[in-house]
Amino acid sequence: MPITGVKPAPIAFPAGMYRLGVHSAPIVLHLSNLARSKAYREERGFFLVQGARFIQHLLKDGFKIASLFVTAPELWKNLEDVRRPALNVIENPSQWPAERQYLVDIDRVRRILGSRARPYKHELLAEIARPNWSFPKGKDLQRLIYFHKINYASNLGQLVRTARLFGWQAAARSRNSIDFFALDVLAHSRAQTIYMPHKVQDLDEFVQFANEERLQVILCRELPESQLEHQKPNTLHLWRSDGVVVPHDQIPKRFAIIVSGDQNWDKQEGIDALDLPVIHASIPMPNPVGTMHSSQMAAIVMWELNKLTGWKGNVKQTKVNSDQLHDPDESAGLSEWHESD
Repeated sequence: MPITGVKPAPIAFPAGMYRLGVHSAPIVLHLSNLARSKAYREERGFFLVQGARFIQHLLKDGFKIASLFVTAPELWKNLEDVRRPALNVIENPSQWPAERQYLVDIDRVRRILGSRARPYKHELLAEIARPNWSFPKGKDLQRLIYFHKINYASNLGQLVRTARLFGWQAAARSRNSIDFFALDVLAHSRAQTIYMPHKVQDLDEFVQFANEERLQVILCRELPESQLEHQKPNTLHLWRSDGVVVPHDQIPKRFAIIVSGDQNWDKQEGIDALDLPVIHASIPMPNPVGTMHSSQMAAIVMWELNKLTGWKGNVKQTKVNSDQLHDPDESAGLSEWHESD
């Protein structure tokens, strides 16, 4: 519906901007599903990005915004009632190009995102099509990481951000892990999950792919009792499934590491059942304070492997073009949204 209500005379609403009101329930439901449902995001081919800074970076890198939502109150009595960054869009809508631009009040934004999102009263929210990055193969693939049963957004987001920082080129996740485009994951990764080419694979599929690409599989895990006599505290410890310690000078140059939310592989059907030459990796601790968190261990393992192998890979945020973006059916977006869907 066209924007109505009391507003300060000095500010004119853009002609093409509409307000989400009482008659916009289907759109609000669509956004809520994008924010909360992994299956819905995968089906529709879109995801939500919260925050002006992330949206600006995506625009700069060539992403197209399907819908931009600007948080503003229903009624304005003073000029200060709407602040930046929402005011930036209202004053200069052409600098925030989107197929559709909407105003929405903070109460609806909270219903859309959920209580944990804690949206700002002058927040920006964008609906963006999922990128379809090409997955590197052959000599172009030197570093690969697999996320197994990672179900906390903070863990996955920080792991992807760290992997990108250390030059990991691609990733895969198990089907029972949280997805890369969940709002919390995007926030914790500083939107780096958008730029990481990745697949959804079962563990055996991932190991088979790594084997076909001739990548050494390295499993991050707790140090078992059988390796206690061989380890040195605060030093990367590597060993094979038969217990033989792997010297640092024998580490392959190309590898795929596996990080799990459950590091105790002895109690689950996992890598040992695949009958492949796997290297196990752990960081022994000098003090009996319990086990190291999986994301912390993975970060140290990646750092140590890079240092030992001299890896100086770079993962530039390459600008995208239209053929790199997911091109879902037109009915997936808001323009053809129907309540019966």
